[in-house]
Amino acid sequence: MNIIVCPDCKGTENVTDYAAGDVVCIECGLVLESHYVDNAPEWRTFVDGAKDRDQVGDSYNDLLPDGGISTTLRHVKGKSISSSLERAESRVPDGNTSRLLSRFARCASMASRLGLVPSIQTRASEYYEKVTNLNLAKGKYQDAGLVCCLYFACRQEGITRSLQEICSVAEGTSRREVAKTLFRILKHMKKDLGLGRSINATEFVSRFCSLLELDCIAKLAATEIVLMADNRLDLRRKPSSVAATAIFMVTHLQEAGKRSIEEIIRVSGVCRVTICDTYVEFRRHASMIIPAWFASHEQLRDLPPPRPKRRFAKLTKGKLESASPSTTTPLST
Repeated sequence: MNIIVCPDCKGTENVTDYAAGDVVCIECGLVLESHYVDNAPEWRTFVDGAKDRDQVGDSYNDLLPDGGISTTLRHVKGKSISSSLERAESRVPDGNTSRLLSRFARCASMASRLGLVPSIQTRASEYYEKVTNLNLAKGKYQDAGLVCCLYFACRQEGITRSLQEICSVAEGTSRREVAKTLFRILKHMKKDLGLGRSINATEFVSRFCSLLELDCIAKLAATEIVLMADNRLDLRRKPSSVAATAIFMVTHLQEAGKRSIEEIIRVSGVCRVTICDTYVEFRRHASMIIPAWFASHEQLRDLPPPRPKRRFAKLTKGKLESASPSTTTPLST
């Protein structure tokens, strides 16, 4: 609060007359300020004898076309309003405001389920307001636009959330719709988004290990595997897929903290086929990426071989059986 010093008596004690809007010095009675404006919210009660007071009106919202403080007319049964007021109300475009409010509430619900801080929700709402103005997420792509805006907000704030994780809280939204909307937004708004640094797989490792309740040794080993794979291998995989596969290998080499692939899929959101395909590359270069202090050469040789894809195995089995049903042995799937 700013301290007002009286120019006559140099006193600092004053009183505010809210009725007249004046700030008066207590010592000499000099009016220090006139037409004082109170910036605090206006509080009123509309019930006789009520102790609780309600704030008059909503706060201003920069994301809405009218700021969220426009006046609307409500039709009461048995009463009518003048035709001039009806025409004036019809010219007020409040449809976009109501739609944006519902989308912002949906964004807040998705951010809450993901455990995101309010600053990310606010930034995602700002992005979605720009996306709406450019008509980049219309019709059935509205939820997909919210998913993309939350993803961009997480990238901007340095929070690691993959598109698969955000899609898991957006019911009825397919990854195909999200991918189309993502490319459309990047095409028109890449400079305005300011995505900042790229996502590192080590950040996913830290969060996945915490969710799986793995110890510090497993977390350190998985982090080193991710770093060595990034430096020594030509991987063209998503950071979340690399992190999930590294944790999968670590849990197989560590008997005490073994986790099933279903648990890793549930935590990471990466599908089984992606983990198996990445595991094939990791197992081929296991001696190059797995630290020697964590696993010996004998343990690396005992790593389980990758399972063949079920669809390919079934097709191969059917072809062989149709060719020579009496001599063909069934293949393991």
